[in-house]
Amino acid sequence: MRYSASTKGFYPDSINYPNLPNDVVQITDDDYAGLMAAQSLGKFIVAVDGFPIAQDPPILPYAPSNLTPARFEYLLANTGLDDVWAALEAELKDTDRALFAQIKAQRSSLSFSQAKTLDLVARFKDTAERVAPDADLSEDAIKAAWVVAEQAEL
Repeated sequence: MRYSASTKGFYPDSINYPNLPNDVVQITDDDYAGLMAAQSLGKFIVAVDGFPIAQDPPILPYAPSNLTPARFEYLLANTGLDDVWAALEAELKDTDRALFAQIKAQRSSLSFSQAKTLDLVARFKDTAERVAPDADLSEDAIKAAWVVAEQAEL
């Protein structure tokens, strides 16, 4: 069996290719079988010094997805933050109509971004802590709840 790093391809010895890449290297049938077995388990085949090896896929950084309204409601209900939101709305309705309008509009969004939600929590943190002093409004708690809401079966 032959392998080309430039094409990332395998070329069986049993086929007479008219034009093989210039960088082909010979590998054993056992090495080829091992690479195919590793690939079937999720490994990537990459070239090191022109020879193929099996490697774990790269770990990609987590990027939170936007939540649908249903998933956002799940997040609020699952964490108890729906009570905080309701208390915040009630407080602001009587004290600051502009801020009340902002959080009311946010709750009606068609999509919820984690960054915007964290920003909203930061802006209303003092009021939220006053109306719900036991609620965990930390960034870590909200990010953890976000992951749960992304994966929840709805």
